[in-house]
Order: sequence, then structure tokens, then C-alpha cells
Amino acid sequence: MSSKSCVVRCVQFPMSDISVVMNKVRQMVDASRLNELSGYGALAFEDFRQMMENVSQGRLTDQEIITLARCNK
Repeated sequence: MSSKSCVVRCVQFPMSDISVVMNKVRQMVDASRLNELSGYGALAFEDFRQMMENVSQGRLTDQEIITLARCNK
């Protein structure tokens, strides 16, 4: 896969672009809260989804939450 095709997909599907989604999360949550959230370890998807809905106060779409769940960084 070329980097050009990745860029095209990221532009076409911004809710699947982890950089875009993480920037959105960073705007919603202060840095100390992000560090706290990163310490949970493994979670069931439903628990993670509920936590992200609470943290974002409903401002993240389902696709953005799925993108976050797929990220292993």
C-alpha cells in the first residue's frame, strides 16, 4: 500500500484516521485525564465504548470510538 493511498483514505474517512480522532479527544480532555485513562489496561469493548462516551459527553461518533479501540498505541 502506498502512502498516497493512505492519505486519500484518511481524507475520505476522517473518523477512521487515528490522528484526527486523537486530536479531537485531546481537545475534549485535559492531559492529566488522558494519562489516567491510558492506565486501564485491557477492557471489554462495551466498557471502553461507555467510558469514551462518558469522557466525550457524547461528542465522539461510534466510528471514532471504534477507531480508538483499534489503536494499540
